[in-house]
Amino acid sequence: MNITKLSFLALLLAGHASASLITFTDQAAFLAAIAPGYYQETFAFASSSFPVPLASPQSLSGNGFSYQISAANGLASNFGFVQAANSPDALIVSSFGGGITALGGNFFYDNGGSVASGTSGTLTASNGIDPDAVMNISTVFPEGHFSFFGFISTSGPLTSVSTFRTTTNSNFPGFAGIDNLIVGTAATPEPGSFALLSLGLVTLAYFWRRHSAA
Repeated sequence: MNITKLSFLALLLAGHASASLITFTDQAAFLAAIAPGYYQETFAFASSSFPVPLASPQSLSGNGFSYQISAANGLASNFGFVQAANSPDALIVSSFGGGITALGGNFFYDNGGSVASGTSGTLTASNGIDPDAVMNISTVFPEGHFSFFGFISTSGPLTSVSTFRTTTNSNFPGFAGIDNLIVGTAATPEPGSFALLSLGLVTLAYFWRRHSAA
């Protein structure tokens, strides 16, 4: 069995155990669980060395996928990433096109290019079907560029992913930032993978019934 089959089986089993929004903090594992042809945005247009206002929303697309990034009081470009222009604002990725079921990237908090020490928040994914999946973020710029967070929805396309600052300090308020955003779809299994998964579930059910009857 190849790695793609194993990744898909692990993904399905994880989804069975924890509803249908699966979280990742490892980029390699996330990429192994999504289909080829994903779209990665590096925000090369946001290469200024200080915050520059951007219109909100920003519409981005590639490889048949599209989405918008927005914040209530506008966006800013900074050091090659996009951030909320106002520190308390949530940074929202939504208006997905192309049936996006997988999203991951570097999410963090920034203070105008310096470390937003003591800042933390939440990253929330929604698909409109299952309870939201929430992860805690305490990474800061520039270290945050190496911290990966991702989601895969196995019950339908994603509807939104947002990050919101929950704690801060007076010296480093922290602006929600995002970089290296990847969107795509969950990997499609080969027919044999479904057969193997079905056999495994039937076997588990059989032993569970025997254990319950004992």
